Amino acid sequence: ISWENFQEQKIVETSIHEFQLGPFEITVPVNVYLLFEYFQGGRLQPNLFISYAFVLVMAIAFVYLVTIFSALEKFWYFIASGLIILFLVSLRLDVLQVAGLGGSWFTIGTIAVFILPSFYFNAFNKTASFQFRLMVFALITVLLALVIYFMAGVKLPFMYLSVTAYVPAMVLTIIFIMMVAHEVPAGFLYLTTQAQASTGLRHFLVITIIYLLNLVLIYGHDHGFINWNILYLDIYLIFSVTVFIGFWGWKHREVLYQGLMPFYPFGAYFYLAMASIALITFAYLFGTANDAPLEVLRDILVFCHLGFGLILLLYVFSNFLKLIDQNLSAWKVLYKPNRMPYETFRLGGIIVVVSLLIYNDWKDYVNNSFAGFWTSMADLYVAIGEEDVAQLYYEQGSTYGYANHHANYAKGYYYSGEFQWKQSHDYYTRANVKRPSAFALANDANVYNWEENHFKSIFSLKDALKQLPDDPYLTNNLGLFKGKVHELDSSFFLLGAARNQSTTKNAAETNFTGIVATELLPISPDSLSSLFQTDNKGVNANLLGLSAITRLPLNKELSVMKTGALSLHEATLLHNFITARALTISNTELDQAEKLARDSVNADYAEALKAALAHAHYLQGNVGKSLQLMSELSFVSASNQGKYNFIIGLWLLEQGDPAAAALAFRYAFNYNYKDAQFYMAIAETESGNLGEALTLWEGLLSATDESERNLANTMKQVLSINLQDAIKSTDAIKYQYSRYRLSSRDTTMFTVLVNSMAEADYKAQSLTEMAVRQLEADRSATANRFINEALSLNVASPTVRTFM
Repeated sequence: ISWENFQEQKIVETSIHEFQLGPFEITVPVNVYLLFEYFQGGRLQPNLFISYAFVLVMAIAFVYLVTIFSALEKFWYFIASGLIILFLVSLRLDVLQVAGLGGSWFTIGTIAVFILPSFYFNAFNKTASFQFRLMVFALITVLLALVIYFMAGVKLPFMYLSVTAYVPAMVLTIIFIMMVAHEVPAGFLYLTTQAQASTGLRHFLVITIIYLLNLVLIYGHDHGFINWNILYLDIYLIFSVTVFIGFWGWKHREVLYQGLMPFYPFGAYFYLAMASIALITFAYLFGTANDAPLEVLRDILVFCHLGFGLILLLYVFSNFLKLIDQNLSAWKVLYKPNRMPYETFRLGGIIVVVSLLIYNDWKDYVNNSFAGFWTSMADLYVAIGEEDVAQLYYEQGSTYGYANHHANYAKGYYYSGEFQWKQSHDYYTRANVKRPSAFALANDANVYNWEENHFKSIFSLKDALKQLPDDPYLTNNLGLFKGKVHELDSSFFLLGAARNQSTTKNAAETNFTGIVATELLPISPDSLSSLFQTDNKGVNANLLGLSAITRLPLNKELSVMKTGALSLHEATLLHNFITARALTISNTELDQAEKLARDSVNADYAEALKAALAHAHYLQGNVGKSLQLMSELSFVSASNQGKYNFIIGLWLLEQGDPAAAALAFRYAFNYNYKDAQFYMAIAETESGNLGEALTLWEGLLSATDESERNLANTMKQVLSINLQDAIKSTDAIKYQYSRYRLSSRDTTMFTVLVNSMAEADYKAQSLTEMAVRQLEADRSATANRFINEALSLNVASPTVRTFM
């Protein structure tokens, strides 16, 4: 499993431009895109390399074992041959469908090509050297592998073999563990009795008891009986030492098996073959993250080392206590007992191991072993691309191993992809029962996030960090999700911690800047840029977004232009660059950005980029280009036609074409865009279409927004009352009456209305607007009179002064 970096894009609508239209403050909206990043455990990927290495080592070990067995005496030879046949049958070679052979013919043929040469060497050519026999069986194996490679009727035939070899590998590994489980205390005996000191017995006893207590601690910790924060040797380290020193221990045991085979070369190679099988089995299970059988083997390691170590202690005291008291080396005669037979020692060790298995519910070990097989089978079908079949086998693996992390994780990941949230939670929960992983814990919380249940995602991640404290991926995710619910202090604290880890630094900084921009915190983009000092595109995209929202500059040189396909980060960076620097971006950069937007490889980002370009062109005075781009978007957009028509309407209002603006707003209204009716009423009012405007304002009297209702009520009054009532109204009503009800010819009524105004600001604005209309009507003398009168007033409003 590897981490996947998920990007979440949030749209923040802000204002890019404002203008005054009579009594109305008009803002032009623009989208700013902010990026957020969180981590998701990826899909389980079958480890083909370790699977092939497993098959290769198993094949090499098998060749050595067949070679060794061919030299055994008759009785032992026939037993060994039976084991070889059993091994080959357990591989289920018929599933490979080699050369289209049905039934068990290929398995029978494989057995024949190994057993016949073996029988020949055993019965007719006993003098053949070990090297020659090894070469013959190696050649047979290579030829068989070539036949399978070129003639198998299934995909990935050697991965099939890695699955079918699982059962014999597990059995041989357990046998090898039992073979060598007593070697560590035997080594203690060697070390403590070689010096021929009177303290040898005491030293052996103390060291062995400490060793056994360490095994008890491992057992207690693994099974939840002990949760002490102390240092102890892990069982895998002990097993590694056991395998290493076991080679010399096996040589020392030659006295026990010399009637069967000599240590050199047969005994030595037998040990190395068995050790190779055990080690590659552990490597295969670790490499494929097949945790259920690993749990079985780990417990068997502990039980065997504990059981055989304890019985060895009794064995030594029973047979060699006098020797040790006489300062003689008991290790030299360790396998020449005089009271307690070696077979009794073996039987006693097996009894202890079986007792521990029964005490810990032996059925769980059997079920977990089966779970490992079905999980391996599922991985095989994932590798060959048959996901539906794989899920059936993962289900089997989950059924046999309730807490099977591998199978449950795969099921949880699959169901999350199918949007079946409950099932996904169930399987992720089971995956984390015994062996919680950051991947499964993060994914479970992410599913809550996708359900938009942010508080549950936060609680889930809090529990996850109790199990895996300081995990940077979980910390980043929790920081982001806390930011979503506005818990800013803890969010920034967690993101700061995640930022200290190289693997999550960029994501944490991206989230930090995104939350600052979303929450409109009073932090300048330059301050954050100086703090982070990064070239990461996600961080810089958010800094530009913050600049666009706050209208504060980001004084940083950025390279945003490129050729070819844009990533999400690059497209967001470019969009926010155009938006934040709409007034200063060069024509060359605008042309390059439009070329990128029109490139078919960037179709996913074209709409947003063109919208940003349209705003930039408008602010730089290229109204025709901006209207062309926005009109194009209003025709081709699948979901934003209303918004683009709305923006066109705003621009047309500012450009003094309210009739065309009203038409654009009507299109926006037909697409159910918010505020379209309100601005359509403004446009109709501005265009002098007062009947239609009055109808629209009356419709807004029931608007959900209180400010819209109040303004609609005012405008209805303005459009309905007569001059006498207007003169008795407020200055705001008088101003609007003069703007919308009086024409350029109604100068007498206008003079009466203006003279009744008390506030200089309203009076000056009314006079200035009427002066403009007089100029448009070619009445310059009247216009000058109104202008002069307006200039004589003490105006407080900077907006009115600017307009004048």
